[in-house]
Amino acid sequence: MAFKNKYGHADVPHSWIEDPRLAKWVGAQRGHYKKGELSARKVKQLEAIGFSWVLQVQTVLSWEARYEQLLEFKTKYGHCNVATSDIEEWSGLVNWVKEQRRKYKENILSPDQITQLEKVGFVWSVLEDVWMKSYEELCVYKEAQGHCFPSLKDPSTKSLGLWIRTQRLMKVSLLPHRLELLNKIGFDWQQEAGRAKEKWMVKYKELKGYKNKHGHFIIPQSDRSLKSLRMWFFGQRSRFKQGKLSSSRVELLDKLGVEWREEKHPRLEEGLDLDWGGKSTYIRACLDFRF
Repeated sequence: MAFKNKYGHADVPHSWIEDPRLAKWVGAQRGHYKKGELSARKVKQLEAIGFSWVLQVQTVLSWEARYEQLLEFKTKYGHCNVATSDIEEWSGLVNWVKEQRRKYKENILSPDQITQLEKVGFVWSVLEDVWMKSYEELCVYKEAQGHCFPSLKDPSTKSLGLWIRTQRLMKVSLLPHRLELLNKIGFDWQQEAGRAKEKWMVKYKELKGYKNKHGHFIIPQSDRSLKSLRMWFFGQRSRFKQGKLSSSRVELLDKLGVEWREEKHPRLEEGLDLDWGGKSTYIRACLDFRF
């Protein structure tokens, strides 16, 4: 009776989160009725309050009843974004969700209704939700890598890179709060600068991999596959000496342990103790590791 008094009908949803026991009990009564196991007295009592033996979706449901439907939807799918494609199974809920978003924009939803919807992760703007997820991904990337230029060639960062490119192209038409969020994390709006930084970061990662593998930054001339990396690294040292290397790049290279004077061969200190054969090998190695 409490449900009937509150919602104006007795069609308790199958999965009513507020009172699962009541939903289960109502389902059981319908089951007993179909099997002819319900006494005439109980049938009469239920029918007296307008109980329907076949659950039907009400053409007009109260806000609370639709909210319960929304909770059922979220339990099943993990989100509250009811799409037009769901209309067959969730008849009425699709339009109700649209109506809530419209009322929210027009500021005519009650504070309690807003609180209830936001509590279950209701998104007022689907497009805004998608944008924020990409922005949060960018924040994580920036925190880990120190820049906002993920490679478009790397499958793991390609979608983020394309999203970033779109933000740069649409800068003049971006919503003010989005512009503010991007500026807050030091977003670089220059596309050409972005490409240059992307190429720089590719070499930086290559150098990092070399250091992790060999434990030093002495790149041999004899290995032609490393020629591009060797010349790039030599260029970074030269720019540093000339005061032309940006502080952010110096900081990144410092993190790898780069010493800005030219490194000597790892066995330099041992050179004087080598026998003739060892010394000749050492000399060849020193020549091989020259810049």
